[in-house]
Amino acid sequence: MSDRSHYPTDLTGEQWHLLRPLLPPSKWCAGKPGRPPCDLRQVLNGLWYLTKTGCQWRMIPREFGQWSTRYGYFKRWRQAGV
Repeated sequence: MSDRSHYPTDLTGEQWHLLRPLLPPSKWCAGKPGRPPCDLRQVLNGLWYLTKTGCQWRMIPREFGQWSTRYGYFKRWRQAGV
């Protein structure tokens, strides 16, 4: 894991182990155009932070990555029924 601060809303190893299989597989293939996928654990940590604190999307700490990336994952997962 990185040297970023840890928040009370961060997933534990056990929680991540349970949630990981429920997420859709990545469509990205190595050697093909497009960006590689983000660290999905960090995506979820950002979403948990947003939900718990009630902050705005643009106010998510930079440690979780770009707000627009987190929102993109949230939107796709919501539309897919995840």
